[in-house]
Amino acid sequence: PRRHSSRLARQRLEPFSQAPAAWGRMPRGAALSTRGSSGVQPTQSRPQVVVVDDDRRLRELLERYLRSEGFAVQSVPDGAGLDRELAAGSVDLVVLALMLPGEDGMAICRRLRASGQRVAVIMLTAKGDETDRIAGLDEGADDYLAKPFNPRELVARMHAVLRRAAVHPPPAAPMERETE
Repeated sequence: PRRHSSRLARQRLEPFSQAPAAWGRMPRGAALSTRGSSGVQPTQSRPQVVVVDDDRRLRELLERYLRSEGFAVQSVPDGAGLDRELAAGSVDLVVLALMLPGEDGMAICRRLRASGQRVAVIMLTAKGDETDRIAGLDEGADDYLAKPFNPRELVARMHAVLRRAAVHPPPAAPMERETE
């Protein structure tokens, strides 16, 4: 066996705040588990994720990294692409950029929630001040992560959102108390 595991480990930990050229060195993850490391078993064997961002390079890097972490990933540049992915099949989670051409991420999230779409949404954006985070959560995002970000944090947040979606079904009717 080759002795390069520590070098690969360092490369996997490189935060996404570094230059995009550095991201291309992340390992591909040759053996993908049929389950994410969170242990969550979604509707398919791996969580189905759609990355929506108009930056092609970022989409490709995220797609590659998330696949190496055990996710099934599609990436699209805008809301129309997301609509096609949602119509084509089951989507467990959307990583949604805020700044998009045409319909922005906030409007997309608002539209998804108004239509009754229950897919989990993590907003990924350069707008990280408190007011923007609150507005994103108020519009229906399940979580909000500001750029620059560490890819491990994104994956941890994705696992947490998927866990909450699987663990917390709609509340049942309250149980009646027995009277003696």
